[in-house]
Amino acid sequence: MRWLGIYLLCSLILVACQRSHTTEPDKVISFCENVIETSISHYVSDVDYLVLKPTEKYIVGNVDNVFIKDNRIFLGDYKANRVFVYDMNGELTGVIDRHGRGPGEYVQIRKFAVDQRYVYILDNYVNKVLVYDNHNFEFLYELQIPFKVWDFAVLTNGGFVFAYAPMSGNTKTEARNRYRLFFTDSQLNVQSRMFEYKKGEEDALCFRNYLSYSGSDVVYSSFKEDIIYLFNGENGKPIYSTRIDYENVIPGHLRSDLKSITDEIYTYQYTVPIVCDGYIALNFARGTEGISYFYNTKTLLSGKSSGRLL
Repeated sequence: MRWLGIYLLCSLILVACQRSHTTEPDKVISFCENVIETSISHYVSDVDYLVLKPTEKYIVGNVDNVFIKDNRIFLGDYKANRVFVYDMNGELTGVIDRHGRGPGEYVQIRKFAVDQRYVYILDNYVNKVLVYDNHNFEFLYELQIPFKVWDFAVLTNGGFVFAYAPMSGNTKTEARNRYRLFFTDSQLNVQSRMFEYKKGEEDALCFRNYLSYSGSDVVYSSFKEDIIYLFNGENGKPIYSTRIDYENVIPGHLRSDLKSITDEIYTYQYTVPIVCDGYIALNFARGTEGISYFYNTKTLLSGKSSGRLL
């Protein structure tokens, strides 16, 4: 494992098989928090890094999302509402900086994605996807999303996957959405839906990210359950699912009750795990304490968790 210093740039992979639209996983991993490998050299032979050179006009304050395409690095700084583009020497080659309410502008960047031709920006404040050329960064067109979303990913066929989580106070939105995942074509016409929820089935906590990539495939997870799903990156068909069994897991009937969750010391994941070259960076919480672990997925599959606290 050579890329610990930039492992957030690596794609996500999963290790089980999803064959239906149910929430029953195909694989279960037993998570043992007390088995920790304390030597980082157990996982890392060397560390490579790239210095991103600042300019007089632009400095990256936060790195919220990263893509590498055609030897270019795309960084999203959502607090600054910008997408920065660097070459592999760390030189800034372009910026999408279109904060506003006019044509081609976004109120806020919730998430961005990149493919071979375009940069896509999700502005869920106005419920739109804005599309820019990924070479000259000129605005091309925008699409109005016909439902409320928290996150999105782009399929290789030009379609999209959108993720939503029902939260307290979103009664009107829930009545319109009714599903957690929407698969659309390139014009946002819905092709399929997954994970229908009923009135009152709320998530006590909102994930920062619900979707990411494993190569070209798409990874999904939410606070509803400790299951990670993998979908085909071309057509959105389900491939894999894995449940992580924590030692003090939240009972399903309490997933909507924030007070009960915080009163008890439960363990649960709070964002999509990141896996690179057979290793997994898993962000989870024990009560209200956020913790990151770095694991060997092969030992996780064998039921013998081996990891290091980050």
